[in-house]
Amino acid sequence: MPQLVNVTVIELGNLCFSGEVTSRTLIFADGRKKKLRIMQPGEDQFNTTEKELKEILRGELEVLISKDQQWKAFPGARHLSFVIFHSFG
Repeated sequence: MPQLVNVTVIELGNLCFSGEVTSRTLIFADGRKKKLRIMQPGEDQFNTTEKELKEILRGELEVLISKDQQWKAFPGARHLSFVIFHSFG
């Protein structure tokens, strides 16, 4: 299992969708920030206000982009990029 070295975890995080989704901010030694989001199975909707890159480490994610008509399945170990002002879930 990969490890993150020299990372600060901000303890106060976000809890969404009745606790089925939780996230924490990670700060790397070089100042970069990432969100670590853990999602339980379920249907949740997220809205973006800027470009986002999602890294799926395990499991499968099905996504419906607001402008699309069909769900798309993404198995684990992938990178997804979402465009500004879109809704996905």
